[in-house]
Amino acid sequence: DNSLIVGTHGRSLWSFDHLSVLRELSPSTKDTAAYLFAAPDAIRWRFGRSVGEKFSGQNPPNGATIYYWLKEEQKGDLTLEILDASNNVVTTMSSKPRTPIGFGDSVEAERRAFGEAALSKAAGVNMTVWNWLHKGSDLIENGKLDFGGPVFGPSAVPGAYTVRLKVDGKEFTSKLNVLPDPRAQFTEAEYKAQRDFALAIRDDVSRLTLIVRQIRNIREQLTKRNDLLKNDAKVEQLRKDSEALVKKLNDLEAEMHNPSAEVVYDILAFKGGAKLYSRIAALHDFVADGDGPPTQGAREVYADQKRELDGYEMTMKKLLSELAGLNGAAKKLDLPHVIAL
Repeated sequence: DNSLIVGTHGRSLWSFDHLSVLRELSPSTKDTAAYLFAAPDAIRWRFGRSVGEKFSGQNPPNGATIYYWLKEEQKGDLTLEILDASNNVVTTMSSKPRTPIGFGDSVEAERRAFGEAALSKAAGVNMTVWNWLHKGSDLIENGKLDFGGPVFGPSAVPGAYTVRLKVDGKEFTSKLNVLPDPRAQFTEAEYKAQRDFALAIRDDVSRLTLIVRQIRNIREQLTKRNDLLKNDAKVEQLRKDSEALVKKLNDLEAEMHNPSAEVVYDILAFKGGAKLYSRIAALHDFVADGDGPPTQGAREVYADQKRELDGYEMTMKKLLSELAGLNGAAKKLDLPHVIAL
């Protein structure tokens, strides 16, 4: 399978993978500014964790290995997209490192959780690894999670994909076949059931995050406006109504996650325990891990969590109606209104 194997008598074994890349690297390839090699077939192995004695060797990367050529070091940014058979973008990799958002206790731990390296912009043959996973959820900035966190989505199902590399305004594509772990006996429908269920949870984590972002944006504008107008007696009622709305926004945010948590251990230490944000993020990781369709228990838990999130969304809509009333009062006073982004 395009790997060169070298072994000694019972002591060591080395594997130099994907000789097809060297065979494809021709003088004409080297003359091009950029080139995307044919992607080798990839098996979606389920890797285990070793216990006890550790070997001194190194496992191959857990993912689909992708190679590309750059004639010169790139000054601009590169992106690499994975598209499914329907041309939907599964995930995007970039030469820009992902920025930590503060869901853990340390920046370094968060970078490790991302589990991916930025695309190399160096001249020559470069390698990157797609970790099989879909794009993750939008996460609350500095919103602590006491378990895991969907920085990545679920595993892509076995099948045909397209790799699309974008360099200096030009696009290069290659086909990629993802094969199932031969030890896993699941049907295509079962793989898709797991993926679709996990993606639905992922999107609801993003939905919760967007509500919190909207709360924070509105609260910041109301607070700043009140501070600017604190000595103006003509707008006293507007200030009081704005303060009342800020309190309601604070209460709603505190219902959805633990905004006062400084470290992840605070979440369970605080009164009320883990809020929906932590619970639904953990459910995503439970569902996305392993292989096979979701259990009935997971479906029932998600149904309860979805109803809870729907309720928070309805509350937010009512608060936006109150904001519309405040904006009407501000207009009569010839004051700027608050934008609900």
